Amino acid sequence: MSHPSSLLLTALFLTASIAKPTSNFRQAVSGAAAVGQLAALPADNGFPTGRAKRTSGAVPITECTFVYSEEGEFYLDFEGDPTRVCGAMFIAPPNQRIQLRLTLDVPCSTGGLVSVTDGWDYQNQYLPQTHDHPKPDGERHTSLCGVEHTQVFEASQNAAQVSYILPAGGRFAVSVRFVRNTSPCSVLSEGNEVITLRNFGKRRNCTVTTIFPSELRILQLQVGVNEKHPNMEPETGTIHKCEKRGLDDFVQVTGLGFATELAAPVTVFGSVCGLDTSAGRPMSVLCGALNVRLVSSGRYDNAVTVYLKRLETEDEQLGADYFCDAGL
Repeated sequence: MSHPSSLLLTALFLTASIAKPTSNFRQAVSGAAAVGQLAALPADNGFPTGRAKRTSGAVPITECTFVYSEEGEFYLDFEGDPTRVCGAMFIAPPNQRIQLRLTLDVPCSTGGLVSVTDGWDYQNQYLPQTHDHPKPDGERHTSLCGVEHTQVFEASQNAAQVSYILPAGGRFAVSVRFVRNTSPCSVLSEGNEVITLRNFGKRRNCTVTTIFPSELRILQLQVGVNEKHPNMEPETGTIHKCEKRGLDDFVQVTGLGFATELAAPVTVFGSVCGLDTSAGRPMSVLCGALNVRLVSSGRYDNAVTVYLKRLETEDEQLGADYFCDAGL
């Protein structure tokens, strides 16, 4: 059954206060835990260190916060603090969606709650971000309680989240499957990979997001060209400041700062468009999250291919080309 407090866990889970950069930049994406608030994305380049490996049997959830990048059967196997919100984040390959089958034994009368989010909840914001997602916020989050209750959810992209606050004796299990996404639009990236965003000729925005300091390189660009004669358009090269030029189709690069408040500040680093088949210059960005956003009017079949690499070392991060507004 649906619970009236549908936003309770979203408000509590993953609203971590992200530390400002220190001499050890790996700490820049760690959060401070408190009652009802979870250090959701600990150090280690932005992703929690707990990873599930594919096994022949069910995988126990033994920590309060884990990221899982494998399909499988998962079940809760630890007694947590009933006042603390915990959760499991699931991530699939970029061209797949996540399907969850959730079974819970959480009587509503006990105050326990389990929620499912289409995407991830990060720094009090949804990823993929609200303005780039096909579903309104009210349809991206479902909170549940009940006895022997089972429900199936399918995410819109390769990221989904199960968060929970459970009294003693509360239990749940989740079956995770990856299903093919024939037209992926929004992607959460683990880094060190090549990803292509396409609008497939539709009027929509597509994004790829990382939640760690990153180096970005645009490998190929075809945005805002080839409207009438796709085989006759000359190569324009990369055009900058497309949004300021009044063009409707462009690739925008933005970052979320290391928040010390509930909502992270957003920094816009610029936009590009045009037709360019050669790789551009790498740009390194030190932010809490990096967002590459393909904005499409529907008049063109747009595509952009990017390579995203984690900035692993302190020297790489100190030498970043761009910084979010982090009070440095």
